[in-house]
Amino acid sequence: MTPEEKLNLEIERVLSGSERAKLSDWDLNFLFSLTQIFRKSFNNPRSIKGLTPKQKGLARTILEKVKTCQ
Repeated sequence: MTPEEKLNLEIERVLSGSERAKLSDWDLNFLFSLTQIFRKSFNNPRSIKGLTPKQKGLARTILEKVKTCQ
């Protein structure tokens, strides 16, 4: 499993669980858009777009914020 796959699984876990209530609207929209980009680009040889390092870093920051709010 690649690091992007692990990140996407963690994002989907947060979006589908009770931790979703801890996120702001902007955070929810951002994480949802990342899952859409991942689904469209992963294992697609024609896709030239993927998650950028900035997007991955911001997603990890948001996920850490959720973990510390527990």
